[in-house]
Amino acid sequence: YSYSDYIRVKNMISQGGPGQGPRTMGYNSIASSGKILETNTENLLRMVSYCENEVDCRRFLQLVHLGEKFDSTNCKKTCDNCSSSKTLIDKDVTLIARQLVQLVKLTVERFSSAHIVEVYRGSLNQAVKKNRHDSLHLHGAGKHLSKSEASRILHYLVTQDILEEVVKKSDVYGSVSSLLKVNRSKAASLLSGGQTITMRFPSAVKVLKPSKSGATSGKAPLKQTTLQMANAPPQYLIFSDIMLKALKKLRTDIIKESSDLTMSYHIFGNATLKQISKRLPRTKKELLDINGLGKAKVVKYGDRLLETIESTINEHCKTGKNESFSLGKRRRDENICPNLADDDDDDDDPDWSLSQSHKKTVKNK
Repeated sequence: YSYSDYIRVKNMISQGGPGQGPRTMGYNSIASSGKILETNTENLLRMVSYCENEVDCRRFLQLVHLGEKFDSTNCKKTCDNCSSSKTLIDKDVTLIARQLVQLVKLTVERFSSAHIVEVYRGSLNQAVKKNRHDSLHLHGAGKHLSKSEASRILHYLVTQDILEEVVKKSDVYGSVSSLLKVNRSKAASLLSGGQTITMRFPSAVKVLKPSKSGATSGKAPLKQTTLQMANAPPQYLIFSDIMLKALKKLRTDIIKESSDLTMSYHIFGNATLKQISKRLPRTKKELLDINGLGKAKVVKYGDRLLETIESTINEHCKTGKNESFSLGKRRRDENICPNLADDDDDDDDPDWSLSQSHKKTVKNK
């Protein structure tokens, strides 16, 4: 299976069949009629969804489609998904989905899904530069995603009819191309915050003890591969919350200053602000390492973000000894901010510890 198969078959469906001769004209006109075309397209999208499903039991999906009941525990690892030893994790991809829909709108609905993925992941290829899409504020917003992950989320939006893929055949070259369009009636709920999208992804951690039944039930507890914030020192958690509130206030101020109807996630998503509150970037270069901050956003809002981070740190860490909290003084030392100090060595926790570039030994005075 390849997603290009979907484009080819959809073009055939829209044309009413593989042939356009006199004998097939009657069939083509019937097959291209609204109701039948809609049904054929819906069935095709179901097939795409089935092919790209790397989680659920294949036999279960097939038999449910045929109107039969099947307990996936009876599969006993006879399908590729049930026999897989991958650990699965649930991920909320609502923000990513919104950004992809917004990106389709920003590109005036004139580009393919492959191009949208390239722009979203921050590519600087010839097509991106030619159309000046590297200047869009969402350029690079998905650089933390692999190409397959971004493509899968985009394809999911197509199968859910939030995005529509319009297939066209060139009269000159005979080649088939597709353009993404936004289904505004279906996308409205997602863009307004009324809809959340959760998808399952394989993690890098293998299952040590697979279930005896070997079925992907969907109800089994999922192992999380990322370290939880519960492992962080309590002082750091408190400060992270304080920083998050300050960043959200900055976002609110920016929205109020905006002349158009800007949504909060257009400025900074909640996940982006949480990441900033944990990592505490101090330069624009470090801001670019934050998921959801592309070059355009850093240029536009970088100074205000850094100013907010600096002022919040200084305000929180005043001790009467002129001990302004500096990331260059992050070592467990009597000169660092006492509210953030902790006796345990937590530098190995990537979720809340500062980046290695910040950890400099303090010179003894």
